[in-house]
Amino acid sequence: MRSRLLHSVAAVLMAVVAMACATAHSDTASPPTTALPGTPGCFWLKSFNDWTVLNDSELIIHAPLTQDAYLVKLFQPVFGLNYYFNLGFVDVMQNGYICGPSRDYLAVPRYTPPRIIITAVQKLSPSEQVQLLQAAKKPVPRVLLKALAHPAASTS
Repeated sequence: MRSRLLHSVAAVLMAVVAMACATAHSDTASPPTTALPGTPGCFWLKSFNDWTVLNDSELIIHAPLTQDAYLVKLFQPVFGLNYYFNLGFVDVMQNGYICGPSRDYLAVPRYTPPRIIITAVQKLSPSEQVQLLQAAKKPVPRVLLKALAHPAASTS
């Protein structure tokens, strides 16, 4: 009887591992960064100020000001990402910059896994940031609307 139970447990574990491998393989076929708005970039970890969650696998990082925005794309979704108040970054290269893809991580306390690989970091223009915020039905900060209304003033 015990042998049968062990065989059943082993079969279930093998099925779970096979499904996880298949899911991980399908996730690697994510769209290239050329499909994302903005241009590839990096932000200085010390200038990280705030963030806005667009969905469970994308967020806008403000570093250091609202106008200086970066789209961060995660390898896998973090379900309920909008409800986490403490997020951080793990700079694997220890050079002070968060880039993608570079094996840097988003650190999510009390989530499994606690570190999510960053697949892309894209520097956003104010208009790209406004488009993303509106598409996600998030409030658009006044400073962005002002920058769009007076583009010459925001470049000086």
